[in-house]
Amino acid sequence: MTRPFTRLLVAASALALAGAAPTSVLAQEGAVTNPSVTYLMEKHGLSKDEATMRIDLQGQIIALSERLNTGGDANYADMYIQHEPVYKIVVMFADRSDRKAFLDALDPGLRRYVQLKQAKRSRALSDAELDTLNAAVVAVGVPFTSEYDLESERFVVTVADQAALARVRAAIPPKLRSETTVEQGLIPQTEAVPSNVRAGDAAYGGNPVFSTTTSFDYYCSMGFAVSYTAGGVAKKGMLTAGHCPDTMYLDYAGRKVTLSGPFIDKADRDQSADADGLTDKYDYQIFDMTGITVGPSIRYVDKNSIPEFPASGSLTLTGITSFMNQKAGMVVCKSGHTTGITCGKIVNGNKSRDGVAGWIEVSQTNQADISEPGDSGGPWFLYPGSSSTITGVGIHSAGAGTGASSIAVYMPIDYINDHDPTVATIKQ
Repeated sequence: MTRPFTRLLVAASALALAGAAPTSVLAQEGAVTNPSVTYLMEKHGLSKDEATMRIDLQGQIIALSERLNTGGDANYADMYIQHEPVYKIVVMFADRSDRKAFLDALDPGLRRYVQLKQAKRSRALSDAELDTLNAAVVAVGVPFTSEYDLESERFVVTVADQAALARVRAAIPPKLRSETTVEQGLIPQTEAVPSNVRAGDAAYGGNPVFSTTTSFDYYCSMGFAVSYTAGGVAKKGMLTAGHCPDTMYLDYAGRKVTLSGPFIDKADRDQSADADGLTDKYDYQIFDMTGITVGPSIRYVDKNSIPEFPASGSLTLTGITSFMNQKAGMVVCKSGHTTGITCGKIVNGNKSRDGVAGWIEVSQTNQADISEPGDSGGPWFLYPGSSSTITGVGIHSAGAGTGASSIAVYMPIDYINDHDPTVATIKQ
């Protein structure tokens, strides 16, 4: 079940449909150079100008979010973007205070779309209650996700099978039962599964990495380049998912370069070989890339025949957006080894996975699938304009399903600084 307005979800990014674009909108508008614009045109039947305006506003929305996050208003609840039936930027407060001054201070181009909504809970309260809910469901011992849906202002717990529904419902704390929906649905799975080795499979751009085992290669995708300090020495490294193996290889036309002993290794709780069994919000590792040139470039392969992209190419990272400023309704994209470039819409910006909140969920892709095994570790980003520059938002961790209802989950990019303050993405 898709939830287009759940908390903060910037999530993961799925791109235009494979094959020819619909003639009803795109053919009438001429060339479009931004895949995020194309996504909105196809998904909501918008004109090029309208879709471009909405994508251009995402930068101002991030700035507004940062202002509200740091403004000290205890009644601030959250915000989300509504695309249908009309475009709105919904800002929520848990009181009835007069906020005319707040609205008057906004840029007129943004203010015309802002709608204030009275919320049941402040952000602090909904976060605390979601943590209480997660702790109760973790004790049941079944796979689940949870979220606080901003539009309905209800908690939603999703389990994989019918048999778990009754057990989870019984475990919901009494004070939250009337406010919580328990349903059956997709549970994201980590996406770094085995695939057969073929010559040239990992040849493009250094994006794929793999670990040779007894009978197969275990593929993942590289994320963003980072800088850090180890033993007083400035170093450069590359990100990938923490659930990927601790020894990986780069393939240079058959010559394998070994990456091992990650500088930081924070695996998720999923049942993969390198899972750490911990309930936390992290799934990343950093490999030392001494002797290998790295930088802000993100390589991609256009496996979905997206008209904005050549068959392969590169994008340049110029900035990052933090977890707290990734909002439901934003359009994000990713580059992965298996599915290449895909785009979609953030549907929840504070998804619970492994029993803890803090993940970003993306869905509503126009592609055949938003992600597949082998995409783990790949970079998620905002595509803000018609140039090749991007803003990083996360590292791919998991996914499930196919088509428009498929989901992807990523770890927000700013988490990489939580365990070592010297770690930072390398930007142009």
